[in-house]
Amino acid sequence: MKWLSDNPQARKWVYGVALAVVPLLTAYGLVSEELAPLWVSLVSAVLVPGLALANTPGAGNSPEDEGK
Repeated sequence: MKWLSDNPQARKWVYGVALAVVPLLTAYGLVSEELAPLWVSLVSAVLVPGLALANTPGAGNSPEDEGK
């Protein structure tokens, strides 16, 4: 997962793909129209904070810790 946290372009791509998958699944009948917004909310609730936390300085993730 480090390739994703170190690459802003990859994160941008993942956000776009993750949110584009739900409408495709709905169009193909794999996800109902009623559930599609819930899936988008779930993906957003997990993906966005997860990647944000992985890319903000914190315990063991600060620039001072790199190289140790």
